[in-house]
Amino acid sequence: MIATLVALFASLIGAISGIGGGVIIKPLLDLSGNYSTAAISILSSATVFSMSLSSILKHINLKTHFDKKLATWIALGSVGGGLLGQSILSMVIAQTTLPIKQIQNLILMILLIIVLIYMNFLKHKYQWKLENPISYFVVGVVFGMIATFVGIGGGPINLVALAMFFSLSTKEASVISIVMILFSQASKLVQVALAGDFVKYDLTILFLMIPAAIVGGLIGSKLNRKFSDKQIHSLFNVVMVFIIFTTVINLFNK
Repeated sequence: MIATLVALFASLIGAISGIGGGVIIKPLLDLSGNYSTAAISILSSATVFSMSLSSILKHINLKTHFDKKLATWIALGSVGGGLLGQSILSMVIAQTTLPIKQIQNLILMILLIIVLIYMNFLKHKYQWKLENPISYFVVGVVFGMIATFVGIGGGPINLVALAMFFSLSTKEASVISIVMILFSQASKLVQVALAGDFVKYDLTILFLMIPAAIVGGLIGSKLNRKFSDKQIHSLFNVVMVFIIFTTVINLFNK
């Protein structure tokens, strides 16, 4: 029941703000202590994929404006990044005795603090507008890899990438971020399926989490169009502070 509510809440907020939901789901499931790192990675990816798919379909139906060329190239890069990030995560899980959850939460905490500082204090000072499709692809690979490794889908760091390298507003970046998440998580789930990892863990909760994520994605994508850029940015800040606080708890929760 808790995991289902987490999926609904995360997908709703994720679709509105562009952070995707994984950055909420992963730390909260870590906090519950009921699932292994590998199981959480799969649960988060499947849920976030469902949310992003429903959200994108809603945006297409509503004819939401966004840069489709940028979205296409950066999404293709995210596919490669998702595959690379999942490979690195699987290798680390298999070959180390270090506490993977703590490593992921430490990296995530540092990333989110950087994201929060950049989006609020450095965004207007450090921005570029890259226009080469190769740069779109490379940014997609790098940020897709990082996001998949820490198990969050990519939302917050996607927003930073889109603001920093392509000078997008938070609202437009939120839509393209969802596209990136859709493709990176699709590639990761295909890789998980080919490796036979779906049958290694008890994932029955997905039958409740996925419908909740779809509902959250549909409602959230509709609200995204109604919210102003300022409102979306404020929501983003609140969620970032909440997740940073959660990751700090997870670092000491063994």
